[in-house]
Amino acid sequence: MLEKISSTCYPKRLKNFFKKGIQYSTYNKFVPQTERTVVGNLPSEIINLFKPNEKKEKILAFQQVLSDTAKFVRDVYEERMIDIRQDDKFCIDNILDKQGIFANQFLNDRLKNILPEGYKANFEYVNYGGFKDVYKLGLKDKNNKKIMHDKAFHVYRELSDITEFGKTHGNWAESNLWIYLSYRAGHPLDKTQFTKHYISDLHAGYSLTEYADKNITKTTNPLNVQDKLFIRYKDKNHNPLLFRKIYDVGGFEKIPWYTDDKMVVRYYKQIANRNSEKEKQQVISQLQTKIQNPKIPHRDKIIKGIELFKKSISAKSKQRKLLEEMLDNF
Repeated sequence: MLEKISSTCYPKRLKNFFKKGIQYSTYNKFVPQTERTVVGNLPSEIINLFKPNEKKEKILAFQQVLSDTAKFVRDVYEERMIDIRQDDKFCIDNILDKQGIFANQFLNDRLKNILPEGYKANFEYVNYGGFKDVYKLGLKDKNNKKIMHDKAFHVYRELSDITEFGKTHGNWAESNLWIYLSYRAGHPLDKTQFTKHYISDLHAGYSLTEYADKNITKTTNPLNVQDKLFIRYKDKNHNPLLFRKIYDVGGFEKIPWYTDDKMVVRYYKQIANRNSEKEKQQVISQLQTKIQNPKIPHRDKIIKGIELFKKSISAKSKQRKLLEEMLDNF
């Protein structure tokens, strides 16, 4: 992964940069310098409310309202000097609940000239975590009927974090991982174990994702992130799944053989995606024959792809052995 960022070549947009890799040690060098730090877009149900000739203008206006709402929530938070380290959940919940009421009024006042007449948003406090507070965002038409499934509005307490935690948690790292997941999965996240990500603004410090409740799209096609993306979820104890969904992507870590080299991953998948061990060995044999020619294109990538598969198989074998030993001693 390219870690060094020249002071003269800061990315103008983050989307393509976030697709390439995760957990950069240089967030603090390039994110503050980026011109536009909005990645993703509004839910389609909101976009479809706008007429074609006004769509672009109103999408940008709605995005700005969300950014302003995040800043409003954070300003009130700082004014009330909430210290989550005291761990007085009853007190903190009370303060943040009232904060949600103020933010709901703030949000609707600014949406009056953007939404169709009679439409209203509903914004309410849900919970807080170590790095952010979570609110529920809904939208109803003039007949008080919901026009979309509720969304989770994550407001990060800190806009930046230069500590080691900042590579895996918080405003920069989590927005990055949402984009990376959406791109690398190769298909929408709705039916996976992840809630769908819509939009993040790293300058304003918020992310909008699908709200995890009993009505969320069921997990029918889980994404094996360890085998496909070489990362694993290490935050299950702090953030257990809700309705079989991972709603917080802070706390993922790279496994030792992590790579974001697309060419290496392509050759790895050529082997790993075969249905039987016999077929996998046949592919390995074919690739090994291929690399006997030192002039073959991408020879080094093929070698790394084979090594990556072998490391993955070795790790799984060790895990099975440990599990068997635990069961034998049980």
